[in-house]
Amino acid sequence: MKAYSHKHPKASPLINAIPEAADKARSMNLPYWIIAQDTNPFGIVIVGQEPQQLTAPSGTPVALITLEPSQASSRNLPDFISTATKLVTAKNLANALVTVSFKHRRAVRQFLQAGFEPFDDYYLMYRQLSQQWTPTTELRFESVKQRETREWFKMATRFLAGTADTALNHNLQYMLDLPDTFLTRYHASEKLYFVAKGDTTIGILDIHGTKGWIGNMAVDPLSRRQGCGKQILTFALNQLKTRGCSKAGLRVHVNNKPACRLYSSFGFKKTARFKRLLWWNHRYTTS
Repeated sequence: MKAYSHKHPKASPLINAIPEAADKARSMNLPYWIIAQDTNPFGIVIVGQEPQQLTAPSGTPVALITLEPSQASSRNLPDFISTATKLVTAKNLANALVTVSFKHRRAVRQFLQAGFEPFDDYYLMYRQLSQQWTPTTELRFESVKQRETREWFKMATRFLAGTADTALNHNLQYMLDLPDTFLTRYHASEKLYFVAKGDTTIGILDIHGTKGWIGNMAVDPLSRRQGCGKQILTFALNQLKTRGCSKAGLRVHVNNKPACRLYSSFGFKKTARFKRLLWWNHRYTTS
């Protein structure tokens, strides 16, 4: 098993063999390595810096591992994992994060046996946008201006604290120190809202209008159990439908039972379950 830089002369046919993973790597505009056995690619290691996945402080060098699904049951998977972690060590990266389908349980076990730790366990949920929902008049949704993006993240950190989403709880500790360049990019790619009730901000929301995606959605703990979550979700769905989306999608941690119940009550269906696993490079040095 060998790792080839995407610029290596031998990389081109390997890249062509796994177009989806390669397209993801190219879309991130980051250097990446293809790990293959002879002419058989197993996956890709993308190298970047936080805040790429919010697993460590901003500026920390990290890796994102993409495993080709067709290789998840291969008997050579341990060799792929070993080659990937050796590359992470050689590049002096702090950690590596991999996403594996829950149905590939053997692959999950092999990553865990290689020293990866459970980081996230989530459902993808979708529903068709075939109707318009009655909008709320109780809450007010205020678009976030670019200069207000950091304040939005501060509110998100406060409202999301203590969630059953263990990965998000880990991410929150790094949200307050995000660089301005990241905030600018995030604001440009997402539609962010403050949610107000009277003169008080009681929630936050972000959606991706072209992808039909609902991102972070949170309510102040003092305003929960008052129907605010349902009203925010109603607004989000109407916004996506108005923007021409045919369906809405979101991610929810498997242990976030209240959120799962809310989304199911709106017709969302679980379509897939994934585990994210994190490997820490204990030889990483900051010097």
